[in-house]
Amino acid sequence: LFLKRPCVMCHKIGGTPAGGTVAPDLTHVASRQTLAAGTLTMSRGNLAAWIADPQGVKPGSHMPVVDL
Repeated sequence: LFLKRPCVMCHKIGGTPAGGTVAPDLTHVASRQTLAAGTLTMSRGNLAAWIADPQGVKPGSHMPVVDL
């Protein structure tokens, strides 16, 4: 899914063709304690909320809304 969406334009994931350099490296995202620059604790629900509405979670974020 990640490689078929615009995520790869900004994010990198080691071991994949995704090589973006303007957003956080997501290689080990599942092992993080927080996301959205520490705004949220890492959980499935918080990750879904962040992807669905980045501005609602962290106003001013550069993360765009991505239709998944």
